[in-house]
Amino acid sequence: MIILKYPFKLFDPFWHICFRKNKLIVFVPLIIFLNIVGNEYQNENLNISTLLIIAIVGCLPSFQREKLVHLKVSSFVSKKYLLKQIQVVLLNTTILSTILIICFIMFKKWDLLLLVPLVFLFPVINILFKYTFFANALLHQIFFALFIGTAQVGLPFLVLPFLYYKSIQTINKLQNVRD
Repeated sequence: MIILKYPFKLFDPFWHICFRKNKLIVFVPLIIFLNIVGNEYQNENLNISTLLIIAIVGCLPSFQREKLVHLKVSSFVSKKYLLKQIQVVLLNTTILSTILIICFIMFKKWDLLLLVPLVFLFPVINILFKYTFFANALLHQIFFALFIGTAQVGLPFLVLPFLYYKSIQTINKLQNVRD
């Protein structure tokens, strides 16, 4: 029995839980394989698909629901708690995307290396939707899918400040904290 220790930051334990429960580690060899095949056959779409795979895998732990108790016992107030969650998701997604960055550098895909920061967009937005719709997981998933589906238009990005504000309000309510 091989025990793999994941290098993720533990402020959000759902990264470890999600990776162990759903065997998400298999995406690492898949990303390497798709980059090798994409380079071999000069197919940029396979390399671009690895960007999407990393973004989706980075979103999966945010779909796990933390208990209300975790929010109530947290020593962070709502704004700090949300910023800490965003910081952890960015750090863990960076750890996850290092394989992708190494593959792009090895195969000299400099144009695709410029698209790597877009990988961090989906997990951060997913965190905002998670706390905006904390009470209803279905609404969280529906609005996140709508956001991704209409992201190419650019209009959903106008809603991000509202989502940030609404997430802080929701966390405040759940923690029973007042300004």
